[in-house]
Amino acid sequence: MTTNFPTGDPADAGSEVVAADAGFDGAAEPADTPARAWGYWELLYFMLFAVPGLFLLMILCTAAVMGVSNLQDWDLDLAAPRTQASLIVVVQLFWWALVLGYIYVVVTSKYNLPFASSIGWVSPSRAPTFYLAGGVILAFAVAGVSTFFPAPEGQLPIELLLQDEISILLMAVFGVLVAPVAEEVVFRGFFFPVFERKHGAVIAILVTSVPFSLLHGPQYGWRWQNLTLLLAVATVFGIVRTRTGSVLATTLIHVAYNATLFSALFAARDQIKEL
Repeated sequence: MTTNFPTGDPADAGSEVVAADAGFDGAAEPADTPARAWGYWELLYFMLFAVPGLFLLMILCTAAVMGVSNLQDWDLDLAAPRTQASLIVVVQLFWWALVLGYIYVVVTSKYNLPFASSIGWVSPSRAPTFYLAGGVILAFAVAGVSTFFPAPEGQLPIELLLQDEISILLMAVFGVLVAPVAEEVVFRGFFFPVFERKHGAVIAILVTSVPFSLLHGPQYGWRWQNLTLLLAVATVFGIVRTRTGSVLATTLIHVAYNATLFSALFAARDQIKEL
């Protein structure tokens, strides 16, 4: 995915969305007021839209695959890692498209704000390579810290998916080019500003880091070791978001972090098969 680095001062972007929080008070206020931005109501609607939407897409995509396989007389095994990886990627692509579409409509149509600068998609002060290098360092740091944790018993669900080169490639392309952008826009771009305005940076970092970690729970079989490490990673992303005012900065770190992990998984694919 080609990443554009828009011009703009992060501080200016932040000032555009510093707002009297919409909250749950339902106070009527013109949507085009520059100081006003989205609040708790929009986050609630997001959850009511996103969570059922994900389950519905899973059902619809699975039914569609089964229907096509029956019509075409395909010998399709839904339990096969390659089939599961393909299905997961398709469902996630549709889901993130819907989720990001919701955010775009809220920011640009409901509040008449510029999308990129309002969510913090602005160029950070340092070069992109600085943040990419930071993501690689973060991945190695997490790997080092993980050695102090008791190893989870059995294979992780994500390891069961990555049984061949095609599955690894599918998941890697999605995990490096799509997931970091989508997750950072949602957590550090859409959720983070609401809690930062209302409760400050510390609460915003914590509140956005916990659901980020839980979002990846199914991939890791809800192992507390992995979720704890992901909580720490999300905290780093939140700190970077606070210090730079840039979601683009956190996205670059996230991209490099995921790329490093998938590179390690690809290098260890033979060992994964033997587990």
